[in-house]
Amino acid sequence: MISGLGSAAELNVDFVGRLGGGITEVTAVSGNYAYVGQGQDFLVIDISNAANPTKVATLTTDGTVEDIVISGNYAYVADGDNGFVVIDITTPSSPTLLAGRFDPGRVWGVAVSDNRAYVSCRDNGLYVVDVSNPANPTQVGNRFNTAGDAYGVDISGNYAYVADNARLSVFNISNPSSIQLVGNYTTTAVDVTVSDNYAYVAAGESGVTVVNCADPSSLTLADSVDTPIYAEDVAVSGNNAYVADSTNGLVILNIANKSDISTTATRSISGHSYSVVVVGDYAYVASGYSGLTIVNVADPVNPTFTGGYSSAGYARDVAASGNKVYVAHGHGGLLTVDVEHPMTPTLTNTYAISSFASGVTTSGDYVYLAAGEGGLKVLSASSLSSSGLQFESGAGTSQLEIGDFAYDVAVANSRAYVAANATGLVIIDVSAPTHIVRRGTCNTDGRAEDVAISGNYAFVADGDNGLVVVDVSNDLLPSAVAHYDTDGHAYGIAISGNYAYVADGSTGLIVFNITDPLNPTVEDTYDTSAAAAVAVSGNYAYVADDTYGAVILNVENASSITHVTTYNTMGTSYGIAVSGNDLYVADHNNGLVALKLTPDVVNDTVAVYNNAGTWAQWSETFQYAEIVGFGWTGTEPIVGDWDGDGVKEVGIYNRNGNNFLIQNESDADGYDVIGLGWSGVTPVIGDWNGDNAEEVGVYDNAGTWALWNTNTNSADIVGFGWANTEPVVGDWDGDGTTEVGFYNTDGNNFVIQGTSGAEVIGLGWSGVTPVVGDWDDDGSDEVGVYDNAGTWVLDGVGEVGFGWANIQPIVGDWDGDGATEVGVYNTDGHNFVIPTDSSFEIIGLGWSGVTPVAGTWT
Repeated sequence: MISGLGSAAELNVDFVGRLGGGITEVTAVSGNYAYVGQGQDFLVIDISNAANPTKVATLTTDGTVEDIVISGNYAYVADGDNGFVVIDITTPSSPTLLAGRFDPGRVWGVAVSDNRAYVSCRDNGLYVVDVSNPANPTQVGNRFNTAGDAYGVDISGNYAYVADNARLSVFNISNPSSIQLVGNYTTTAVDVTVSDNYAYVAAGESGVTVVNCADPSSLTLADSVDTPIYAEDVAVSGNNAYVADSTNGLVILNIANKSDISTTATRSISGHSYSVVVVGDYAYVASGYSGLTIVNVADPVNPTFTGGYSSAGYARDVAASGNKVYVAHGHGGLLTVDVEHPMTPTLTNTYAISSFASGVTTSGDYVYLAAGEGGLKVLSASSLSSSGLQFESGAGTSQLEIGDFAYDVAVANSRAYVAANATGLVIIDVSAPTHIVRRGTCNTDGRAEDVAISGNYAFVADGDNGLVVVDVSNDLLPSAVAHYDTDGHAYGIAISGNYAYVADGSTGLIVFNITDPLNPTVEDTYDTSAAAAVAVSGNYAYVADDTYGAVILNVENASSITHVTTYNTMGTSYGIAVSGNDLYVADHNNGLVALKLTPDVVNDTVAVYNNAGTWAQWSETFQYAEIVGFGWTGTEPIVGDWDGDGVKEVGIYNRNGNNFLIQNESDADGYDVIGLGWSGVTPVIGDWNGDNAEEVGVYDNAGTWALWNTNTNSADIVGFGWANTEPVVGDWDGDGTTEVGFYNTDGNNFVIQGTSGAEVIGLGWSGVTPVVGDWDDDGSDEVGVYDNAGTWVLDGVGEVGFGWANIQPIVGDWDGDGATEVGVYNTDGHNFVIPTDSSFEIIGLGWSGVTPVAGTWT
């Protein structure tokens, strides 16, 4: 067993964007706007039409929005683990996060009075913060360490009232530099509102406690009332108190007689009512997966639903396919999200269901949804491409109830395998996706929550029962053939090669050797704290851990797992998917979180290919060449990041067969064959679809390109160029997608595919070799030429002298700084010369007849 989360990072993980989640805070209404917390997002919602509230702005914070107070043109935000922040809302449609931040720990509540913010820090008590300069909040005096966890806070006159978990504490703040505890009252306290010498305490399971605080040093009970579920928050308006009562909805209390409080009405609201604000005739309720709910309370005896903002839900699982991500959003249904631009993930379709979207996967042109009590739903991806809201009866769908809760689903060989709670494993024939048919069922003896397929076996994460292996060779009579009782609770599972990776709750990640499926054996275990799901790609296992977020482990050596890095996603991570360099986390109340994976200081190095199957790849770390066998005589070398993991793999173009052979370590044969090409073409490599993985292509040197499309497994034909031109490709506009271009030897110029059409770049002269690179590290590629005698001219940079006569040009990011540098291969000396910061480096590598290449090999 390996414990702990500390080690040097091999991968950098950066936040890119997020979408969705539950609305848990609506603690501020000002004018025509409600200011709402949705996970990490601070939302501004136009409520001028209460029947149809609309979102006008989103600002993503680094924490989770726990409380909001509006004062003047500023929103003062308790931002969870990110501390206390201030947002300028002078223009509500364009909120701006100010530079200053006060970080005492996990901030849960905030109240503002006279240029002072009173901040309740869950673990550290009450702080006073000077906000006279909102861009630079600074602490005033010393904190007061409350006896319990400081949750909510309110101000009345010279006193601050803190809901301190097990008591209500009152502080004299007449001297903000030296606040003094003057009284407390023992009661469960998760939030508090003060009005007319009475404190209304949201007391969780105990309902609402009303405390007489006319004398803050001698607090007395006025009355209490038990609400049906769990009082999260309370607001007061006139003779009524409005209680956000968890799954019970909104409870209205008559408080005209403080010693005899009574329940006036209850308005049921789907979801989980976390907080409430009352302004005029309306109560605004943050109702979790149901979003923002607006209730007309003009008649407190008969509260009526008015409208709501419902783009919310709890993200339970996630699957990625090309530029689309599918999110099982709990009661919020299935979300289709366009991630072509990951920094701004766009919701394109919501598939509403009457049950619970628990798990999701994709296969071919279909999306498979494990829909809780609704069983399995099979959806055409094309039917989910239309914008807006879609219902269960829509076209392109089929469904099958299974008599239990469908947690998750895997698809292989025209069969869907559903992890179906106490029922176990249910197998469904999906060969006709619009007419699915149930086949067999295997009782796994536990609670089947996830499943992965390898050959004739289904590997089931079976809850407290651990790992169960089911023989599915006869899908009418599947049978359990092996069982391993893990120490934790098996929530999730993934398979890669001969290994099964089990997310085992408090045990963490367990790696099983499944070479013999009838006898799975433990290779290693890594304690992540609370592993809920796992995905595997290349040498890495990506664990959704509901305590730590996304935990990345190196599993190259399955018997010795090592920690790479951890990213706190701010929510509760339940699902995870990896696609190339993109990592997607289903973060429950925080919605979908998109992360970018980048190797830690990756630099290019050199290699050679002998055109007969032998490669020699230089290692900068170990200063020697690794010999790789891939190819055969008469083939041409190509290199590309075929799987999007940030490392270049080798490949060849076979002119005799008009096809490519590319390295694929996840395939049993170790390669993929792509039939593409014809006589006289030039092979090219690029990321044609912007998925972070590179694909092959060819150019016929006469204006026709054939670029391989991995989604359709066919070539897209592009017309660009004319006869006797040489191909060049690059990401000319920096959007992550490779575009085509050519060098015109007759005109001594380049023509590249620009965003608005062809762009001509006058650069070159007779006999030069065209090159492409990001010379200035601006994220987009530029062209250049080398005269094969030591002179380079790089677009945007100018003339560079490096090299001598009769040598070959090579370019790469030799120092890992993001910019492409020049270099040369010396065919006479069989070595490379590349520039360094102060001079140059000579790498002795090569022999007669080899072809030089550059790439990131490790």
